[in-house]
Amino acid sequence: MACKNESCFDVCLKLVVNTNSRRAETSVECDEACGGIEFEFENGVIQITLPLVACVETTLKDDLSANAELTSLSLPGYQ
Repeated sequence: MACKNESCFDVCLKLVVNTNSRRAETSVECDEACGGIEFEFENGVIQITLPLVACVETTLKDDLSANAELTSLSLPGYQ
């Protein structure tokens, strides 16, 4: 019989889009609570910060192989 466990944790997703150089960068900080949804635009650079909740289901199978699946990614309060 397989063992399953689902856990959820806070994630802070930060996106930076430079419209001048046409480049984008993302970063994710786990277990970091963002202050809220933030949008900033200055000199062609857009910064977006999103607080998210990620839920992952982990399964340990009878042959001791493991599997992990992202079951949801949502804004806090909208799960």
